[in-house]
Amino acid sequence: DALLAGELGISGDELQVARQKAAELGIQARIDSGELTEEQAELMQIHQALKDYIDRETLSAAALGMTVEELQTARQDGKDMAALLEAQGMTQEEFQTAYQAALEAAIQQAVTDGVITQAQADLVLANMNSFGPGGMPGPGGDRPQGGRGGRGGGAPDNCDCDCSIPDSSQDNG
Repeated sequence: DALLAGELGISGDELQVARQKAAELGIQARIDSGELTEEQAELMQIHQALKDYIDRETLSAAALGMTVEELQTARQDGKDMAALLEAQGMTQEEFQTAYQAALEAAIQQAVTDGVITQAQADLVLANMNSFGPGGMPGPGGDRPQGGRGGRGGGAPDNCDCDCSIPDSSQDNG
């Protein structure tokens, strides 16, 4: 980002503001064309606000009762999710329940910190139910069954939350 901002002759902060404005314009264009509803657009904006709160690795580690470092070490040692679950004495369903609780706690922390409102948190939480068991985010490693299943066709690739919204990859700046 610093290199791009330098090439454009603007500061990093100005670049970030420009990207945010471009994303907002892209979302508004999709609303205007009927591709998105107002609620879907709001969910996309909430997801952006939550990006610093929702981290799959942190949530997975919390659900497993491990630190992020312990989880990373285990993965580097070649342990897949099935092996991690077995080592922690957990079933897939127990992991999914614990992951969901960690995700909800992270969203509530964002409310406490004033990043989103309780109404926005409620909207995100209500939309997580449209996903597979435990509302697990994809892709890959965090899901005991692997793959991208459970995300439906909905959550954008740059989103770590679990709600059903259309792919917004073209709105990323």
